[in-house]
Amino acid sequence: MRVSILASGSSGNITLLETERTRLLIDAGLGKRETLARLTAVERTVEHIDGILITHEHTDHCNGLPQMLGLWKAPLYVTEPTLGAMQRMLPETFGKRLKRVEAIQPGQHFTVGDIDVHAFAIPHDAADPIGLRFVPMARRWRSSRISATCPNW
Repeated sequence: MRVSILASGSSGNITLLETERTRLLIDAGLGKRETLARLTAVERTVEHIDGILITHEHTDHCNGLPQMLGLWKAPLYVTEPTLGAMQRMLPETFGKRLKRVEAIQPGQHFTVGDIDVHAFAIPHDAADPIGLRFVPMARRWRSSRISATCPNW
């Protein structure tokens, strides 16, 4: 799994998480131009995204979301309270670009491509903030095979 932290801080947060088959965008706090420039800086060309996951509605985590949805047309993974808060604060283009929304909740496990995702509640001053844990399915398979092959471990 490759993790590219494109931005982290009060000006914007955005991370690209990749396996050989799956690409996820975690948060979307930068606009299209800056996101593409930062992808170029880390030598990544992204022609598709399999999912965009938003941790909470603060603008440094979601301000560029309407542009990202327009660019990649990927499904959005978000909790319902966070989606509601974003609909109230983001421009009208956000609602027009929402095509596929996957409602998630803290404590939920789900899969995007070949990545298992676990959403969990975190304390933060937001509607329904979540942390996310990612496990590539290939790693999980290898681990179970090793334990089955080496029972003395």
